Amino acid sequence: MSKANDTLIEAVQRGYKINGNCVISPSGKIRKLNFDKWGYPRFGVNTSDRHIRNVYVHKLVAFLKYGDKIFEKSIEVRHLNNNKNDFSSDNISIGTSSDNRMDNPLSVRLSTANAAALKRRKCTEKDVIEIRKLYKEGQTLRGIGKKFGITKSTVSYIVNKKTYK
Repeated sequence: MSKANDTLIEAVQRGYKINGNCVISPSGKIRKLNFDKWGYPRFGVNTSDRHIRNVYVHKLVAFLKYGDKIFEKSIEVRHLNNNKNDFSSDNISIGTSSDNRMDNPLSVRLSTANAAALKRRKCTEKDVIEIRKLYKEGQTLRGIGKKFGITKSTVSYIVNKKTYK
């Protein structure tokens, strides 16, 4: 099991609880939350091995609700209303990665799909000729990639291979 999961279990065993939208420490104090770079609330716990490790609030709620099921392979903790700061028990569920993505509004799912499709974009023969020409003129792989919406590794592949498909 990961250190994060061990810390979560230790926090529950020591008596950390959820009351509304607050995390309550074993001594009864409201814990201050901090946020990771994706905006998920978490709090620090002094572990038995003398480290301070973060516990994600939504995972604490899920563990209190579902127990060890949250640690099963391919299981993710979900926010049903897609609000990371709503960790009420009614809003937290578990499911697959696909279930989790489907919790996003349709507009978000479509914009993500469009961005992924652009990354997989194939270049036309005309694009390939232009890319090779720009490279011979001394433009950088990164600069060419930005112009055509492809990665610099794809540009490198195009300029170094006789064919591109």
